[in-house]
Amino acid sequence: MSLLQLTSAPPGLKYGGAAGLLVLAWLLRLVPLGPWYLTIIEILLVCLWVAVVYELLREFSDTRGLRYLWLLLGVAGGVALSLLIKTVWGGTLAAIIVLILGLVVLNRFVEDFPRMRPPLLGLFLIGSLVLPWVVSEFWIREVNLILILGLFAVSFNMIFGYMGQLSFGHAAYFGVGAYTTGLLIVKLKPLWIGALAASPIVQLLLLILYLLASMAVAGVVAFILGYFCVRLTGIYFAILTMAFGQLIFYIVFQWYDFTGGDNGLLGVAPPALIAGKVGYYYFTWAVTVIGLVAMWFITESPFGYTMRAIRDNADRTRFLGINTRWYMLINFTMAGAFAGLAGALYGPFNLSVSPDLCNWEQSGVPVFMTLIGGAGGFLGPVAGAVIYNYLHARVTEFTMYWPLTIGTIIIFVVLFMPGGVQGLADRLRDIVRKSGLSDEDPERQEAV
Repeated sequence: MSLLQLTSAPPGLKYGGAAGLLVLAWLLRLVPLGPWYLTIIEILLVCLWVAVVYELLREFSDTRGLRYLWLLLGVAGGVALSLLIKTVWGGTLAAIIVLILGLVVLNRFVEDFPRMRPPLLGLFLIGSLVLPWVVSEFWIREVNLILILGLFAVSFNMIFGYMGQLSFGHAAYFGVGAYTTGLLIVKLKPLWIGALAASPIVQLLLLILYLLASMAVAGVVAFILGYFCVRLTGIYFAILTMAFGQLIFYIVFQWYDFTGGDNGLLGVAPPALIAGKVGYYYFTWAVTVIGLVAMWFITESPFGYTMRAIRDNADRTRFLGINTRWYMLINFTMAGAFAGLAGALYGPFNLSVSPDLCNWEQSGVPVFMTLIGGAGGFLGPVAGAVIYNYLHARVTEFTMYWPLTIGTIIIFVVLFMPGGVQGLADRLRDIVRKSGLSDEDPERQEAV
């Protein structure tokens, strides 16, 4: 927004913004400051609270006096947040709120200003490469897990967001990929050790081949099971995917001689060249980026738009002469293959593989991530993976009731944020457009 637009903004915004800054300064002196990062979070929280309350009152009220209620709400909310942030739970809650709103604003910024995408992408690349050297080992592990599960969630969204069908058995292909890599490392141990003796680089090349093999095996399994699943839609599709997923789980769970049964596989170690947390982080980062770029090209190709047409109206797409069942099967197979790639990365990351990776509970993880992040955009599940894993890391520090916590959050998201972070970003754009603070012409946008 230009300086001219800012000076011509409604009086409530100009004076309210000045008053908000005064309130913020008063709050920072009223409450003793904590660590530097809590101070930054406190500033962001108060500013975001003031902005959100102001915009909501502007949207739902035409009375000038009621618009200034946001000042009182801003003061009360700012004091409450400033006090809350000093508590054990409050700092986590504040960080989560800032994380969600930050992702919302970033999403909207990237959508509305295409020219800023390359610089933001460059900052992301630089930040992600520097990250392991500025955070603790715990957070290196958590970010590594975010990368793996983010890839897993985006592969699930190829079925849910782009095909319009809900899969409750997607973890089967994640587990198949994990077991393929694990079995290749454990069963071919002489070859694995011999490659290390020859050169660590040879062992790394072997791991890459194992990842490709995991994608292939998971893709074949997804093709076989998907052949039956795509014949159904809606709840029947969901139940059948869950049934097949449990079938894979029980095969892995009972086949002691090959998979190790409920004992799983131990000793699934990464090559010595990338054995450390930092080394494996960079390897996971590279593979995840390649996988995400590949899926992005697939979803933005004519094939991806055909899948959108099938999602929106399968009958009309069929009337155009398109074999919708075949397209759905191809999409299902590719989603399973990329889920297998994510599972293949998880095995060496966790140093072991267990049957729980194929269980129905694991299938709920990408569903939760996609609901939180939003299925409407390609990177929505990645945002959901960031929020989900951060919540898991922080909540489990204080309580063992993680399932109750995430269940409550999902209920809140479904009732009040049905589009997740992506939907909230879209509504934020609509609010800003209605407030007259945007250059966009609603009539022109609707015409487009």
